[in-house]
Amino acid sequence: MSRRRTWLPVAGLLLLYCRHSVAVAGSQCACRLGWMGPACDYHIDNTTEWLPENSTWTACPHYEEMSSRLNSSLYALQFPGQCNPRKLRPIKLSGAGYGSIFLGVIKAMSGNINEHHATEVPPGSMLMHAAPKAEECDQSPRCYFEPWSDCAPTAREITDFQPAYNGKPKRSQVGKFGVNVDSLQPSVWRGKEVVGAKRANMSMPIQFKATQHIFWYHLELFRFIWRPNVRLQQKVEEAKASVGWAHPIIAMHVRHGDACFDHRAQRKCHKFEEYLVAARKIKERYGVRNVFLATDDVDVMKAARASDEFNFLMRETDSTKFYSGKGAKEFVERRLAKGDGNPAMIGLDATLDVEMMGVADFFVGTMSSSLGRLAFMRQVVLKRYVPPFVSLDFAWCPGHLRRGLKVYHVNGNYLRFDC
Repeated sequence: MSRRRTWLPVAGLLLLYCRHSVAVAGSQCACRLGWMGPACDYHIDNTTEWLPENSTWTACPHYEEMSSRLNSSLYALQFPGQCNPRKLRPIKLSGAGYGSIFLGVIKAMSGNINEHHATEVPPGSMLMHAAPKAEECDQSPRCYFEPWSDCAPTAREITDFQPAYNGKPKRSQVGKFGVNVDSLQPSVWRGKEVVGAKRANMSMPIQFKATQHIFWYHLELFRFIWRPNVRLQQKVEEAKASVGWAHPIIAMHVRHGDACFDHRAQRKCHKFEEYLVAARKIKERYGVRNVFLATDDVDVMKAARASDEFNFLMRETDSTKFYSGKGAKEFVERRLAKGDGNPAMIGLDATLDVEMMGVADFFVGTMSSSLGRLAFMRQVVLKRYVPPFVSLDFAWCPGHLRRGLKVYHVNGNYLRFDC
């Protein structure tokens, strides 16, 4: 998708005409409401391929000002110094996949912010993606990230909240597509369902609605919750050293496994060659050969090793064997709920994949994948601009903040998709 930029002659100078901006600063537009590009003529909601000129890769001062304001108020809410228990709303983690969990947290935090409540997740709430007795890990996001608040639930609340999970679901917890993992964890805490609650107000704070887009708001909340702790930072550096990390790098997320058997008809199991076609566009335009490959398919890894077109960087993990082995047609979270697999291994590898893709320079993948979308968002958060990317299916969509919306597809149509 391409649009022609317009330049206006003024007093012998060429000034860029910005279609969707709040101001013009030199030759750059300060885009608004999800628009991007030097002329603010591309929108994140309907762009599946973004390959701009290098000179346009700059952060927007307007966004930085808004981000600073939001983060100041967010930190004041989450770290009040003296915690008022009435202002704390702990949330349960959905029994979904790893990527969906964090998109769900963004939704829950959004609702809490609008009601002036701090957000935190109690120990023992991340059973399927964290080890029960790992070092410096309490089976919560704190296994990988900095605490989200200095407030904490009471001991009784923590005890009452512990999920009834033993790896052996009752018959009532087994449905058509396997285990109903949400039934393994209580859905209500303090009388209010947070994850999945339709009645919760999930919109942006009123002071940002006029000039900001939900993409920006989504990014800022993700920026806050995804703050790697020292242990994770060390793991990332070790993983980068093991693969010979050298910029510039294309992050390529090839989601096969259970995604190829998803009952949602809009999702497609793209062949590895389709990802290579997208990577070639980036290679031809920017001269990049290094590709960090994150995949759940051992056959894709074999094909990548045999390639002399790109220099593929891949981590050797047991998780790939788990994804591609027996039960690959079943959703990962359902297998983990039944006791199949190592939660510590799966959770850490997923976290490392997102963070390593996030510190790369370009993105190739599918926005229908929650994990791939997190990796793309991590790139934007770190760079403070939208890097070149190619999505093979959908444009970016805001996940659990809007359920059942129509999302722009690479075929040019808007399809109803629960992203």
